[in-house]
Parts: sequence; C-alpha cells; structure tokens
Amino acid sequence: MVPFSQTVRRFQTLIRQTANVVGKKAELEVVGAEGEMDRNILERMVAPHE
Repeated sequence: MVPFSQTVRRFQTLIRQTANVVGKKAELEVVGAEGEMDRNILERMVAPHE
C-alpha cells in the first residue's frame, strides 16, 4: 500500500503532457488524497498512459 497523495503529482504531470499533445488545456484536481492504494493498482492505472 502506498499513499495516494504521493502519486498525485505524477498524475497531474501525465494529464498536462497528454493535454499538450492533443492541443488542449487540462488540470487534475484531487480532493481527499489521504487514503492508500495498492501499488499494483496504481501502476496499472498509469502504465497505459505513459
């Protein structure tokens, strides 16, 4: 288990980069990032977008 708050910056960067590629503006706002998630699940969420 890893704190979700540690991965928020990674997701924000991913969203910004993707938006730049398609010529759009995007912002990720996360509320309630205090919880924890399984590391494998987080990796599966990020992997297809990298």
